[in-house]
Amino acid sequence: LGPLWNACLIEALLGNRDWDGALQQTRATLDVAPDYWYALQLAGQAHAASGQLGEAIATFERAVIASAEVPYTIGLLGNALAKAGRQDEALQQLAKLRDGAESHYVPAVALAYVHTGLDQLDEAFALLERALDAHDFWLTYSLTVFPALDDLRPDPRFAELVRRIGL
Repeated sequence: LGPLWNACLIEALLGNRDWDGALQQTRATLDVAPDYWYALQLAGQAHAASGQLGEAIATFERAVIASAEVPYTIGLLGNALAKAGRQDEALQQLAKLRDGAESHYVPAVALAYVHTGLDQLDEAFALLERALDAHDFWLTYSLTVFPALDDLRPDPRFAELVRRIGL
C-alpha cells in the first residue's frame, strides 16, 4: 500500500484502540516514507495512547517539522508534553498556536488537544464547541478515532457533543 492508504489503515487501528497494530503499521509506512508527516503524527498518537510519552514527544516533534507546523500536530505535541508532566513546554506549544492564529487559521481542536493534556477540561470543551460551530472536519476524527481527547470521554459534555455532531 502507498503511504496514504497505510494512513487510512492506521486510522482504523487507532479507532479500534489497537495501539500495537497502529504502531506496527506506522513503522511499515515510515519504512517506505520516513518523512510522511501524517504517519508520524499517527505514530505519535499511538505511542502516547500506549503510555510511551517520550517516544510520542520525539515522534510529534518530527511530525511538526515534516508538516511545516500543521497546527493539529503542534496541538498533539502539546498534549503529549502536558501528559508527560512538561507543562511549561506544553504551554509553549499553546502559545505557538495562539501566536500563529494572528496570521493564519488555527483550528480550535488543536488548542483543545493541549488544554485536554493540561487537564483544563472546561477550556477544552469550550474550544470543541468552537470547532463544532466552525464545522471543523477534524473534530469528528478527534472524538471518534484519535485518542488525544479520550480523557474527556467520561464527562457528559463529551457524549452531548458526539450526539450533536450526529455520531
